[in-house]
Amino acid sequence: MRLFISYARVDKPYCRQIIELLDMHEVWYDQRLHIGQKWWDQIIWRLNWCDGYLYLLSPDSVASEYCRRELDLAISLGKHIFPVLIQNKTEVPQNLKAIQYADLSNGLDVTAAKTLLTAIFIAERTIKPSSPETAPMIFAPPQVTSPILAVQPAFVAAAPPAQMPPPPPAPIITPILVAPKVDGAALIDQAADAFCRGDFDTATRLLKEVLQSNYTSRFIDVPSMLRQAEAALKRQAYEREAQREYAPIVTMMRNEATRAIGCNAFKAFQTTFPDYDPDNLKDIYEKTILTQPPFDLAKAMPLLEWCRIPAGRALPPRTRIKKPVEMGEYFVSKYPITNAQFQAFIDAPDGYKNPAWWQASLEVRRWHSDHPTPIQATPSRENHPRTYVCWYEAAAFCQWLSYKTGWTVKLPTEQQWQRAAQGDTTWRFPWGSKFDPALCNTKETEAKGTTLVTQYPRSASPYGVWDMLGNVWEWCSNGQASGEITDVTVDILRVVRGGSFMSPRSRTSINFHYVLNPLYRYQSIGFRIICETGGEFLGV
Repeated sequence: MRLFISYARVDKPYCRQIIELLDMHEVWYDQRLHIGQKWWDQIIWRLNWCDGYLYLLSPDSVASEYCRRELDLAISLGKHIFPVLIQNKTEVPQNLKAIQYADLSNGLDVTAAKTLLTAIFIAERTIKPSSPETAPMIFAPPQVTSPILAVQPAFVAAAPPAQMPPPPPAPIITPILVAPKVDGAALIDQAADAFCRGDFDTATRLLKEVLQSNYTSRFIDVPSMLRQAEAALKRQAYEREAQREYAPIVTMMRNEATRAIGCNAFKAFQTTFPDYDPDNLKDIYEKTILTQPPFDLAKAMPLLEWCRIPAGRALPPRTRIKKPVEMGEYFVSKYPITNAQFQAFIDAPDGYKNPAWWQASLEVRRWHSDHPTPIQATPSRENHPRTYVCWYEAAAFCQWLSYKTGWTVKLPTEQQWQRAAQGDTTWRFPWGSKFDPALCNTKETEAKGTTLVTQYPRSASPYGVWDMLGNVWEWCSNGQASGEITDVTVDILRVVRGGSFMSPRSRTSINFHYVLNPLYRYQSIGFRIICETGGEFLGV
């Protein structure tokens, strides 16, 4: 589905997150590469091009004259309208109050994301195949207050961008209106007023129009004024996004039951927003960390070694058509998590029994209440991969280890798992393009159970990661419904990769995956972990 996204510039960081959620659709959003009439021509062309119109509702976008004009045009064209609330206390426009909106004001949680994705899916089924050439066209731009946007004569079609197919030729009508002269002084006055209101988006746009008009002032440094407006807009967007991510962390850290997981979240938050801490959470974090009992990592986590995975991209699995995913550097455990390592989590006083690791949702809390003890591992198999763990248990282990070490430990996404296994090659197996039953524990070996995680040194991937195929399937953080949603919830299936000792060779390749209920605890499923902490802290 072709989607047009309308938003306020101050909300751009969150807009980009929503665009990532919609990566299976064709999405266009106004990046203001042009200004004045060229910009408005592009808007009109894209509104004709799209099938659906997403309006990201915030106080700034609702107050924006340009967002309102775009909405009016989309409604007049009969486009599917998808209101998306992205900030609390936003007054929904009158002409949208009868339409159910998706509430993403508390973040991209699974329930809210499903509301939006479901609405788009239902709308998509009603669309008849069409092209820009057959779509209805607007031939008159809306009346606007900005002189620049009034340049287009009435009833003359907007010119499409060069990269788009040309629309049908517009009727040749003698222009009635004469393009008005731009009043640069008036625009500067409006920009100054926007500065005073804190509306740096409008100030930036107006000052760009002044520069385009070639207006000059003997005393006002317009380029300097524009740079200040752009810097203020960037800072405003930064603070808006920080505030959105910060609020739930405050609640977690003030609640004793969730303080540990809140500390992990705050540590990760500070890597992106190091100077944002209005509630002084740093003080709570430091007091909490300093009161932890000593943790002997080497004793608790034998065989916990890390492999560095450099920045790059994961190639799409052959089983699905999807563009490659770019990712930064991270570290992956050399082996799957072993029985001995998971047992340290079980035995720790603040480990498996601690409710802090089971607070992600009501469903998770209920599951842990019904399963207060884990399934016991087979004795004398300390260095075999841990099995009989559901997805929730694997995620809880990651949160606990993050808290104990100060690292950022997670389950890998499917793409991170694949890059660790494949690197920059196109191999089907970590060791090459040809299957070798001597390099992994699959059905062909007839082991009928797990083997030592150190048993197959020649199975190492290009980055030195062992045992990625065979032995046990490994839980990934994401679900098939959306590769970007990794929240702990019961209502989406989770990906497993790598095959197990029960898998035939046809299901043991880098490109094969299953999606399973996160509640499953099977003899053939385990997990490995990743870490986003710098290698100097991991000894890599």
